[in-house]
Amino acid sequence: MPQHVVQEQFHPADVPQAVAQAVTDQTISDCASAFADVLNEYAYWVDEAWVEGAIPTDLVGTYFRNGPAIHANTKHCHRHAFDGDGMVFSLAIRDGRAFFRNKFVKTAGFVSEQAAGEPLHRTTFAPGSPTGSRLFNPLDLTFKNVSNTGVFHWGGRLYSLWEAGRPYELCPRTLNTLGETSMGGLLKGPLAGHYRLVGDAAAGDQRWVTFGTDVKVTGITCRFYEHDASGACVSEVKHQLHGQGITFIHDMAVTDNYYVLLLGPVDFKWTTFLTKYMLGQASVAQCLEYNPDGAVKVMLFPRPGRRGAESRVPIVQHTDCAFFPFHHVNAYEEAADPAHPERPPRVVVDTVGWNDVDFDINAFITAPEYYQGGCRPQFLRVTADPAAGDGATASTTRMLNNRTVEFPIVAPGASGRPHAHAFFTADAVGHEHLWGPAQVLIKVSVPGAGSGQRGGGGAQQGERQQGGRQQGGPAAGGSGHGGGRTGSSSIVSIEGLRRGAAAPFLPTGPAGARSPSSSDSSSSRSTIPAASSSSSSDPSSSSTSSSGPSTSNDPSTSNDPSTSSTSTSTPALRLHERPPPTHTVHSTVAGQRHSMGSDVPGVVVDEWAPGPRSFCGECMVVPKAGSASDGSGAEDDTWVLVGVHNAETGTADIAVLDGRTLSAGPVAVIHLPHHLPASFHGSFTHEYLGPDPNDASVPRWAPPTAYRAMQ
Repeated sequence: MPQHVVQEQFHPADVPQAVAQAVTDQTISDCASAFADVLNEYAYWVDEAWVEGAIPTDLVGTYFRNGPAIHANTKHCHRHAFDGDGMVFSLAIRDGRAFFRNKFVKTAGFVSEQAAGEPLHRTTFAPGSPTGSRLFNPLDLTFKNVSNTGVFHWGGRLYSLWEAGRPYELCPRTLNTLGETSMGGLLKGPLAGHYRLVGDAAAGDQRWVTFGTDVKVTGITCRFYEHDASGACVSEVKHQLHGQGITFIHDMAVTDNYYVLLLGPVDFKWTTFLTKYMLGQASVAQCLEYNPDGAVKVMLFPRPGRRGAESRVPIVQHTDCAFFPFHHVNAYEEAADPAHPERPPRVVVDTVGWNDVDFDINAFITAPEYYQGGCRPQFLRVTADPAAGDGATASTTRMLNNRTVEFPIVAPGASGRPHAHAFFTADAVGHEHLWGPAQVLIKVSVPGAGSGQRGGGGAQQGERQQGGRQQGGPAAGGSGHGGGRTGSSSIVSIEGLRRGAAAPFLPTGPAGARSPSSSDSSSSRSTIPAASSSSSSDPSSSSTSSSGPSTSNDPSTSNDPSTSSTSTSTPALRLHERPPPTHTVHSTVAGQRHSMGSDVPGVVVDEWAPGPRSFCGECMVVPKAGSASDGSGAEDDTWVLVGVHNAETGTADIAVLDGRTLSAGPVAVIHLPHHLPASFHGSFTHEYLGPDPNDASVPRWAPPTAYRAMQ
């Protein structure tokens, strides 16, 4: 029988009080505020006064993210946070300046619900009829495509992704929705929200690899697609997942020779479907039940066109412990054994495994008790041996003992290859059983996992813009590590994490003078433009009409300053001329570099915490100019971009850190004047997709376009 990932018994009396009280009702309330509605679409130049530090001049390109922005909370409909309408934002960066815009993905369901002013469509994680009707057809398993999971730019096109439906294509420059797409008739079913970039971009053989699953009562079919740099599909292969019942497959991985799926031990409970789902008392997702006595299926499917592909066959093995995998870090094949060159190398899959999973509605933002044991996500390594064949056991190693992690990512050049570093969001508690929401950004370095050099690169697509790397600046060098943690202690005080030294930089006030830090490490925030309030928690939200947005949804007439022909009719809303009431915020806290308790000796964690009431989203790792992407630098010679929700101000920050030393603190923090959706996944292209900063027809600030809440 498979072993559980966590076997130790939990004794609350043994936990220090500082750790036991790390997640409070205030923490939960702050975390929940990240899922507040964002009703406005914006387009503006980021004012210099909003930037602490300096945006690196060699950081050139466009950063995209997607996430749920409107959440239904009506008498009859309480949707899960994962069911919100997708909103994509872009941050176009060049010459140390940035242009921001965000827009809803105008899916068919979004448009019809905006017109009605109420929920109309069923969603995956919400039970029953959204209108409260008892006449809904429970056998109709067609759900609203919320298009809120991922966004990816490839071959000159931008796709908004949701794993249970087809992608929506957006205009890369304006974010206008162009419509649902089958990608030229390629797609026979849904396209997943996750993908992998593998291969050598410098040599012109980089591939965008993605997949889609067609889940039916009769079985599951999985299709894998590979696209070249032009966007053309150069490979499509279909596999039937034999013997697999209805399940949830969120992510995949790719090595030189295999597509990799990890299927968690989840059973579809037909009793729940018949007795609760059919009566509108459970969602279809709640019919999935985690089986702690099961095992993870490790499925290896040969990639077509690779050397020796004709000699490989699909392989299914099982792990030696039970967990549920949501997101994978990376996968690669070990070096071949010189003594046995005929023996295929072992396949290593680094993943985030949850030791339980609960698809109940919004449990993670309802009570502190959720973070006492329960669904702990952990950094795990699974190793499968293709030579052992079907039915063999794949070993599992726990890489970190006392830290929960999620939203993993590696440098682009390491994808599909041995990696030395991986970046995650993590809790700030540092305990074997107690944990918390994602309030820390960490880099985990694993000895012997990678060479530290990436020959051949694998940078993202687009022309790399050259430029001197930003040196020094207010944030450069940070403020020290604030007390390192060493050894393999399983209990780490949250106070030790947050103690730190002085903030890595001090924000400037309206006149440019530095604001002194107070005793609680808070500081005055740079000025930002005032805006009217509304029923949304978005502090910059403008009022909405009863019939939908205040401007047209037609892509040809959308209120986007980058496509405006004149600025004379735009109200005078120059950002630097309209200071709002200033906010008091906690300064960013310098992180720590330390060893962690692990099943692997020598694992090192470098971390940064944005503040006690702030929460990190998935980060984006961007190779620096002339670094790992062309083989001349270390794997972690990168810029790391991360969106941060500040619950104290109700607004968002985007931080830029040096991937070599997160603990030094950000080199730049962009303070946005509004909230952002709690975004899931994003992408970065080295192509600058913003307006020309010298174009006088592009206003610095355009009046927001407002949409209706579902209340």
